[in-house]
This record gives sequence, C-alpha cells and structure tokens, in this order.
Amino acid sequence: MSSRAVAVLTATLLVAVPGMGQSPDGENPDNARTREFWNEKFRSGLPNVRKEPSRILVEALAGYDKPGSALDLGCGDGRNVLYLSATGWAVTGVDLSPVAIERAKAAASGKHLKAEFLVADLDALDLGQNRWDLLSSIYMQDWHLKSRTNTFERMKRALKVGGLVVIEGFGPPNGLSLDLMKRSFSGFTIVRAEVVKADPDWGKGRGDKEILRFIARKQP
Repeated sequence: MSSRAVAVLTATLLVAVPGMGQSPDGENPDNARTREFWNEKFRSGLPNVRKEPSRILVEALAGYDKPGSALDLGCGDGRNVLYLSATGWAVTGVDLSPVAIERAKAAASGKHLKAEFLVADLDALDLGQNRWDLLSSIYMQDWHLKSRTNTFERMKRALKVGGLVVIEGFGPPNGLSLDLMKRSFSGFTIVRAEVVKADPDWGKGRGDKEILRFIARKQP
C-alpha cells in the first residue's frame, strides 16, 4: 500500500467526491477480507513503513510551480496526501481501509491541512476522465497486478493533458516491470523509469529490494 503553500484549514470530513462513487451492488467477500487485513495492519501502526512522503513523489514535484488536483490511490494513513496538501495541491486520498482513512484524517487535522478522504474499493472507483493533474500510486503493485480492471488505462483516461503519473513499488521478479510500465503508458512522455536496489518504504530496514520508480506525463 497496501499514496505528488496552502492556507491553513481544518481537514475535511470523509465525503464522496462527485464522479467517484462506488457500485451499490453487494460487496465481494474478497474485498471484505482484504479490508479487514489492512485494518489490522494499520491498527498496528505499521512500524516498518516509512512515515515521510515518498521520495520519488517529492523529487517528481521539486520545483513544480503549478499545483492542481491530485489523487493518491491507496493513500494508507496519509503520508503522501499530507505532503501534497502542504505543497498546495487540492488532494484526495482513497483507500479500502476505514482505519487507514481515519488515521489519515486525524493526521491532516493535527497538521491543520486541507484534504479530502474516501473509503473505496479502487476497482469500483470512478476515476473520471481528464480530471486530475496528478495521480500517485505508491506501493500499490498488488492492485495493479491483480485488479479485475485495467488500472493503467483507467489512470490514463483520468489524467488531464499535461498531468503526471507517479508510480513506485516493488519490481521484479514478482512486482511491476519497466516493460509493463512503458507499454501501459505508451504515448506518454516518460520522465523517469528505473528499477533500483533500495531500502523500500514498505518493509524498511529489512534489506534492499528491487524497487520500480516511474514518472510519465500525458501528452495531447
């Protein structure tokens, strides 16, 4: 997971964002099991997960002087949402885990940052079309690989022209590959695409792993 200056404001309550509703149909039992798995993880405080924002997200936006609308997919307890809000983005974080979202809301409130949060199954979430200036997906490789939907096509449609996609997660052999990313974002301008050996944000301190980092910009 499993998440590119602002007036000081109170964090918003959990609200449904227009165009981002879930299916009203009955819930897939797998979703319920997955949600409870992550609820337990977030209740534990996830001591082996980096609390600071993703370094690739920070690097991708360094010197970026036109913050706009951002969606952090699988935001967890909000580390990247807080960074985006603090740097001027109108940001929404979404996660399957209500526990994660409650922690994220509390963290935003504690820092007097404005952000919107949504509990949702990403497979059922309407990302919209030409809606976002930034989409971030940090350590969400399992969703991309196992989703019932084409996650990358949905992200491509959801980005505005000129918008950035920032993806980081575990790489080969069981994670995301550069070949997959380049094929999936054909037609985009690739800003950065690499697999490096590094201490992961998820599972930090347990030895270097293959980490994929990918940044691309949507072209007309």
